[in-house]
Amino acid sequence: MSSQINVVRVVCPHCGQNCEIEGLENSDLITCPTCEQVFEVTRNIPLPKTPPIPPPPVPPALPQVPPSIPGQTRLQLCPFCKEEIAVGAIKCKHCGEMLKQKSTAFGGGLIMAGLFLGAIGGLIFLIGITVDTTVSTGNGERVHNIGLLQQQQLLILIGIAGGIAGGALTLLGWVKIR
Repeated sequence: MSSQINVVRVVCPHCGQNCEIEGLENSDLITCPTCEQVFEVTRNIPLPKTPPIPPPPVPPALPQVPPSIPGQTRLQLCPFCKEEIAVGAIKCKHCGEMLKQKSTAFGGGLIMAGLFLGAIGGLIFLIGITVDTTVSTGNGERVHNIGLLQQQQLLILIGIAGGIAGGALTLLGWVKIR
């Protein structure tokens, strides 16, 4: 019966040199042939196998909608007159009742934003037209300052733009509600 010699390759933690060790037991102290430093080598002992983790349970499948045939419209009953109408219809073609109410939240929000923007635009416009653009000279006279005139024009233009944008948003909100 022949004995097998275990040859283990390790890297010295001090110098990084590869070392080959014969007959390694579970744990041995060895000396590196290059740097002559002593370090401990532990033989890798296989760990006991743990049972695999089972996969998570699969959720139940959702009910499948039968595929629609091209050219065929899926139908539902009108809740008011009980006649057949297309799925997703907004208004019944038989009784004229509205099946889906339009959401007023988006239109109402547009109206509020438009009114707010229009009010801010109007306020900026009023500030712009009331700005004093004159400055005092040394002899008691007042003259118009070009820089202040430019600021006044800019305020007036911003106010007008805000008012127009506010009016447009308010109008768009009214259209969305109707």
